Formats: sequence, C-alpha cells, structure tokens
Amino acid sequence: MAALKESLLRLAPLVLAFSGGIDSAFVLKVAAGVLPRDKLLAVTVVSPISRRGAPEAARAWADRWGVNHTYLELDHLRWLEFVRNDSRRCYYCKRNMYGHLLNLARERGFRTLVDGTQADDLQEDRPGLEAIRELGVKTPLLEAGLDKDEILRSFSLMEMSPPYRFSGPCLATRIPTGVPISRTALDMVAEAEERLLPFGFQTLRVRYHGELARIEVLREDFARLINLADEIVYEVKRVGFKYVSLDLEGWRRKLKKEE
Repeated sequence: MAALKESLLRLAPLVLAFSGGIDSAFVLKVAAGVLPRDKLLAVTVVSPISRRGAPEAARAWADRWGVNHTYLELDHLRWLEFVRNDSRRCYYCKRNMYGHLLNLARERGFRTLVDGTQADDLQEDRPGLEAIRELGVKTPLLEAGLDKDEILRSFSLMEMSPPYRFSGPCLATRIPTGVPISRTALDMVAEAEERLLPFGFQTLRVRYHGELARIEVLREDFARLINLADEIVYEVKRVGFKYVSLDLEGWRRKLKKEE
C-alpha cells in the first residue's frame, strides 16, 4: 500500500481509465485518499463492448469517493482491426482506446494516464499489455506488486464491498477468436448475462457461438446451476439463443501459452 500511494503521488496529476471493476476501483479509492481533488480524474469509456450497468456503477463509485468523473464515448465497432477479432484484438482495442484517453488527458492538463493492471494479469494471455507499454500508460498496482487476492483483502480491510457485479473483462471476450464481432452478438451476451445476474453466481460468462450459448461458472457451482437449469435455459433462450450448454471445464483464466 505504501508503494502504491507513493506511485500515485509521483504520477499526479493523473487520469484513471476507470472501468468500474475491482482493480480500477481499488486504484480510484486509494488515489482519492492521497491526491487533491483537482489532481485526479476518472474516465469511463462507454462503448458497445461495455458490460450492462458498468458505466453507471463507475459513476456511483466516483461519486461515493468524491472524485471528478466523466464518460468518453467510443464505438469499437468502427475499428476494423478490432472487429476482425484475431489473436491481437486486445492489442488493437487498448491501442485505440488508450490513445483516445491520452488525448483527453492532455487536453485537460493531466500529465499521466494510469489503469488497473495488476500482477496476476502478467500470467494471462493479454496482448493489450503490449499496447499499454508502447503508449506509456502507467500501472501503479503492477509497480507495487499487488495481485487480485491482495486487492480483495485490502477492500475488506477498508470495510467495503468490492464491485463484484461488474467484475470481468469486456463483452468482446465472449466471442471466439476468428468470429467477427457484431453488435448483435454483443447485445445477446450482454442481455443473457444480465438476466442471469439474479441467480447469484459470483463468476459467470455467457460465450457466443451463433445459436449456441456456452455458460461458464466455477466448478463448485455446477450442482446449483443444474438445479436451476430450467429457469436458466428459459432466460437465455429469451435473448435469442436456440441452444444452451454448460462448459464442463468450468470458468478458467486464459493463461499464457507455455514457451
């Protein structure tokens, strides 16, 4: 925590790329405690790939902590390299999106753009990290060596509930590599996940495979999902999927390939 606070003080005045998820929310909370109000701006990108309710949740967190906050509207579906959805999609996304955020930061007189990249992200397959390094975006959680477990423990020590509801990567990750990203596919997975939120699974993904929806939950939640199968199938089919399946491998991180 001391290293994180020192990093934020050194990087200010700063703009935070604030998705409203756990990691960037933690950066925002700590930054709000050490920086003057005029030295910190949280910016939430609003796009077709945004999870339902995430922009509103981000604003609620910023208001709660007294942080200046604004939205930046971008249309990822206009970026052909992104829509193509090859193995470099995340790189093209971050390169374009953070480029716009850097322009906004400069226009408003802020020196640095930071985000919520943390230590566990280095273990996953995240081509976007390359774009972050190229653009000079700062990663204070990573610099401080903080991982997801430490972030969650810190939230607990602050006697706060982390924003689980909107945890997880963008909606584009629900579409298999090589399948072009469309607004229809994004809307279908967004609506399906929104309908399944009331069932209370901490981790849940609906993957798009045309007429088939592939649901991922933690393995320990398999039995409960099966017990709720009729209701879940009903809700997912209402979105427009014809078939609903459970991934028997369960939810898992997409780790880097072995060398």
